[in-house]
Amino acid sequence: MAHPLNPTTSAAPSNPPPPSSSSEPTSTSTSASKKRKRSSQNPKESHLLHASTLRNPLWTYLHLAFLPAGPPPASSAPPTPNNQPEDLDPLTARTHLTAPLAQFLGTHGASVSIEILKIEGREVWIRVPREDGKVVGAGLAGWVGKAGAWRVVGRGEWLGRLIGDRE
Repeated sequence: MAHPLNPTTSAAPSNPPPPSSSSEPTSTSTSASKKRKRSSQNPKESHLLHASTLRNPLWTYLHLAFLPAGPPPASSAPPTPNNQPEDLDPLTARTHLTAPLAQFLGTHGASVSIEILKIEGREVWIRVPREDGKVVGAGLAGWVGKAGAWRVVGRGEWLGRLIGDRE
């Protein structure tokens, strides 16, 4: 019978843990031997956790320049708003991009997904699916229309490299 002031005595006996067999190693001896201390010789050395290489990017990036039709303005004449070509806006750029692709590749060329990333003056940066990158570049470079022509300034699988070549 347990006394209310003495908690050490209990009515139910406690079961001691079963003795371990000698053939099984104890967990304390195994974990103590596998622990290693960190080397303090080079504390600034970092460890590479994961490395991967992107071999097939999803997109091809093109840097294009639109060359308007007609003779260039006379070099002796001062630049005025009348003889300067206008900058491209997104709607005009899309129209000038779709026409050569539809002429070069037909319905497939008109349906190529083109994303206009940036327009700066007469220069345009676009992104197309990698599978269509070569034919889009060929279709744009070989087209001369009534409004002008496209010149492919740069083409690459990575936008950072394409912009880096510009500077």
